[in-house]
Amino acid sequence: MHCDVTINNVLLEQNFEPRISDFGMARLLSTDLSNWMHIVGSFGYMAPELAFTMRVTDKCDVYSFGVVALEVMMGRHPRDMLES
Repeated sequence: MHCDVTINNVLLEQNFEPRISDFGMARLLSTDLSNWMHIVGSFGYMAPELAFTMRVTDKCDVYSFGVVALEVMMGRHPRDMLES
């Protein structure tokens, strides 16, 4: 699990193939541990269940990827669409 998928952590290669970077949070979570004692991830990309339960699952990264995909398609972060 990455635990911090954001638009800034998606890099494009020369032929525009995306690559995920910045695995710092993933290294902090050991393989037998899924609970955090403090909030991790980036505001606006964090899955609601992670924010409320502090339980990390692979679904958290799926949610974050969905936010990134929507941001790419719309040209701005979904939060900005709610504010306007």
